Amino acid sequence: MSIRGYTRYSNSPITEQVYSDVGPDDFYLIAYRDPCAFLAMDFSMTSGSGYSLREGVDFEFSTIDNFYSDPLYENIRVASTIRIINETFQTGDLLISYRWVADYASADMFNRFNRAIDQMTESVLTTVDGGVVVNDDGNLVVQGTNYPGYKENL
Repeated sequence: MSIRGYTRYSNSPITEQVYSDVGPDDFYLIAYRDPCAFLAMDFSMTSGSGYSLREGVDFEFSTIDNFYSDPLYENIRVASTIRIINETFQTGDLLISYRWVADYASADMFNRFNRAIDQMTESVLTTVDGGVVVNDDGNLVVQGTNYPGYKENL
């Protein structure tokens, strides 16, 4: 079994993403908009001065995502947080390159989904007795400016 939507060695590469003054605590990588899970393989981190940080010496993957790292998913180690263990690199810029696996759902993500669902629900055309109007193809008929997708002209 493989990770849903995952094709081995073809994850979206994120290159030289800059993080500054991360400190000694665990931190998430933000691939697109939300915290993400990423492959531990092909991971690289370079200081602003060009030094390549080493796992176990300068940093560690502080949280491994056990769901994605399970043997059922090809035994690929998937991390979700990093900790800088060498004090020298806890301040200043770090350039991080990695392969994205998935975003974790954040409150902001759920709020975006809820707004989209509300907009779609408000846009569905109903009959006077509360029935949903569908076209000849069986698709919902919508109207108004709130619906974010396809609109059928009435």
